[in-house]
Order: sequence, then C-alpha cells, then structure tokens
Amino acid sequence: MLAQHFVEGVPLAQIAEEMHLSERQVYRDLARGEEGLADLLASHVTPGAPPSATAEPVELLQDELQTISLQPAPVDVAIALNSAAETVTPLASERHVTLDVQLPAEPLEALARPALLRQTLVQMLSVAIRSAATRQVRAIARCGSQAVTVAVSFPAQPGPLPEQLFSEVRCLAQAQRLGWRVEGEPGGQVTGNLILPTRYSHIALVVEDNKGAIELYRRFLAGAEGWELAEAADPRLAFEMARTLQPSVVILDILMPQQDGWSVLQMLRTQPETMHIPVLVCSVFAELDLAAALGASAYLKKPVSQLQLLAALQRCLGQ
Repeated sequence: MLAQHFVEGVPLAQIAEEMHLSERQVYRDLARGEEGLADLLASHVTPGAPPSATAEPVELLQDELQTISLQPAPVDVAIALNSAAETVTPLASERHVTLDVQLPAEPLEALARPALLRQTLVQMLSVAIRSAATRQVRAIARCGSQAVTVAVSFPAQPGPLPEQLFSEVRCLAQAQRLGWRVEGEPGGQVTGNLILPTRYSHIALVVEDNKGAIELYRRFLAGAEGWELAEAADPRLAFEMARTLQPSVVILDILMPQQDGWSVLQMLRTQPETMHIPVLVCSVFAELDLAAALGASAYLKKPVSQLQLLAALQRCLGQ
C-alpha cells in the first residue's frame, strides 16, 4: 500500500477498490504502514553513528527479492548445505579456513524456497569464512520436531556487530519467511541460526491474477496462526503447484486472462493427485450453484472480509 500510494502515485480510492477495502480501512492501514516503516528504518540506525555503508546493498537486495517467485516446497537441507559448502570451498582454501560440515543420520527435509535456500546457505558460509578470526568454521544441521536448524559458528574478529555481518542473510531469510537468529559478540564466538519449518499447519494456494487480492489474503492469513500462503498468479500453473504442494485449501478466482477459474476447478477435481483438495472459490460472480456443481467446497462473493475468509477456510478443512 505504501509503494502504491507514495511511489506509484495511486490514489487511495483506487487502492481501496483494488484491495476490496473501505477508504477508512485504507487510511488506517496506511498509517500503520508508515509507523512500521519508521520503526524498520530506526532499527537499522545506531544512535549517533553515520549511515551504514551496507545500507544501500541491502536495500538493493530487498528490491531484487521482490521480483523472485517465492513458493515453498519440500527440500533436502543436507543436499543444499553440502552444495553450498562446495561453492565456498575455494574461498575457504584461499583464506586457509577449514570448513567443518556436520549432518545427522536422519533425513533433513524441510519447507523452503528452493531458488533461495542454497543462496542463503552460501551467504551464511561466506560471511563466516570472511569474518573468522581463526581457521575454523563449523556448520551444523539439526532436525527438531517442527524445524530444521542450520547453525554456522566461528570465532569473529573484533569489529561490526554480528547482526551487521549477517544483514544480507537476514534479508534473505525474511524474504523466505524463515526463522533467523544471531548469537555472540564482536571478537567472540558468533553463531548464525537459520530455522526452516518441516511443515506448516496449513498451506493455502491462491490462484489469482490480482496482486492486490493476493496481498489482501496474505494479510488476512497473517493473523491466523499456522497458515502459509502460496500464490499462482498464472492459473495455468495451478494444477502443477497443487499437485506438488498438496495445500490444505485452494483459493480460486474465476475471472483471469490466461485461463478461467472454472477450467482450473474442473482440472483439480478430475485429477487423482488433486481431487481431494478443498477448493474455495472467491469471485465477483454470484455463481454459487455452478461452483458447487463443479465440486467447489465453498464459495465467497467478492469483496471478502477476513472473518468470511477464515470461516470459509474452516468449513473447507472440516470436509
């Protein structure tokens, strides 16, 4: 909303219409956004210190991450970590650093964005190698009941705070909605912890070409614990994503330029890999009977409120 209004110059009335909100709600959300942006900027500034030289690269990274498709999928963390270690081996050899990777015997499958997980691990190891005060960097992967943790530890040189060393890693983790925690002090033992969920309670796959509607659903689900949102802006990708992710619910729009939602619904209902997945149709059309006849589990007419969406999702899960 901040970007639309202040960067693209979109009037608030148009934003309200696109996001299916009242103008009063848009004003409230915009005010909260401004406060959140101010807090975010303040968190990157040390009182009395000049602006950080790393601020600009991090901002550029954040802009670039917005253009990357970020869909969660099952990944083997052990394979990703070993691959990342191979990538940074020349850097470790050049700096005479020994890289010790420790993996458990049990499988390390977690949910992550495959396109970014390996890059995140490479960045973690690279930071550790370049910042190590001695010739030892250790990467340990552990599997818990609900998460896989990759911990990269090293004795740090005196200088920047650990959070500053890992600023780009933090940015990558946030983009993937992964957990991130740094422990230690400058000149002491520092550990960066990347935390990957082994499963979400529920995944909602949104098949919708309107980015404003997708963000609205994302905001609605952010307040509901245990939900992860995956998006298919192109309905032609819906079946393959549903087959791979096996979401708890598919939220389906009808009016889309590449392929109409009725065709998507029929495909999902006729294929054995997806026919069991509940489908919630959200559309401007009042076609409840047609949706039910084609196998939809629930139907909502836009605009949709948060209470309506959450109630419909619960009905879908109860089937």
